[in-house]
Amino acid sequence: MADAIPFRKNEKEKLFDAYLAKENLNFFHKRALHNESDTVIYITAIPAGDYRLLCAVMTDNSIYTIVRCHLGDRVPGAADEPAFLEFLRSLNARHAFFKYAMNEEGGLYLDVCLSARDDHFDPAMIRMTLNLIVYHMQETYPSIVAWLARPGDAEKELNGEL
Repeated sequence: MADAIPFRKNEKEKLFDAYLAKENLNFFHKRALHNESDTVIYITAIPAGDYRLLCAVMTDNSIYTIVRCHLGDRVPGAADEPAFLEFLRSLNARHAFFKYAMNEEGGLYLDVCLSARDDHFDPAMIRMTLNLIVYHMQETYPSIVAWLARPGDAEKELNGEL
């Protein structure tokens, strides 16, 4: 019988918390999932033109930190699906740092994956990533929102209205 894999603590959590305190950044809601990966999610809203999009920074005990923004929703299987998928493919081809994906329910997301061992984790990279996303969304979101049945709305999503 194989030995059980020992539980590893999410070391990025304390580093990110210390960075937020040091920089006096208080615009995140923190949610610990208390799962086997010791996942902690930091939720915030970012501006995108006239919209505010829900954005999450997901840390756990792996080498990965995921930054994910919910851009809005489409009707699954819409008539313009082939053209929309080509539009997403072109965005993904142009922007190596950002990856766009749609789930089966029509939710559209922008993801960034950062990797670093605990001893090389730099919380300032998350802040830089969020700044790049904000800049990118100012340029790109107007063309994205034209494809959506419902634009992203951080306030309604945080309040459980969607």
